[in-house]
Amino acid sequence: MDNNASNSVTDELRSEAEDSDDGLKIVIDSPQTKRKSKAKHLELSPDDKEIIETVANDLEKTLEEKAAKANLTASNVKNIIKHVVTNEHVLALVRQVEDPESKINDLLVYEPKLTRAKAKELFPSQAVASIPWITQTKPSSEVQVLISEELQEDSSGDEYIPGDEEVHYWSALIRII
Repeated sequence: MDNNASNSVTDELRSEAEDSDDGLKIVIDSPQTKRKSKAKHLELSPDDKEIIETVANDLEKTLEEKAAKANLTASNVKNIIKHVVTNEHVLALVRQVEDPESKINDLLVYEPKLTRAKAKELFPSQAVASIPWITQTKPSSEVQVLISEELQEDSSGDEYIPGDEEVHYWSALIRII
């Protein structure tokens, strides 16, 4: 349909909408068509085209080899790569590398998780005692020194007389009776 025909249809609808019985106006506008700008095609020299083809072929061969090693098909590998490349976090990291002065630096700090299995793999010979917050000892206070010090029992003291307690018990009992 050309523009003249669509304009005449729109004009007819507008005139019908203006003549409604209840006095309400209905305005019908046709959607504005967006003009697509023609993409500029980059002119590549034959040498550039040849380089691109060789890189693409090498990449294809490498993908097929890696897919065979991982028991995947080439299309599975391509899908995995597509998901990785289109991942927001990966794109943000690439942008961060390209533009180190951007404000994204503060927001996206990649810190891998250190799991127990990964820690054992990285530090197989070190024991748990080498963790800094465990090995640090706090200075002991006087109370802790007194608690940890072995105290002598009452029976081994010089002032203790074993029979003396029994005498006091019996004398107190006799006074009550």
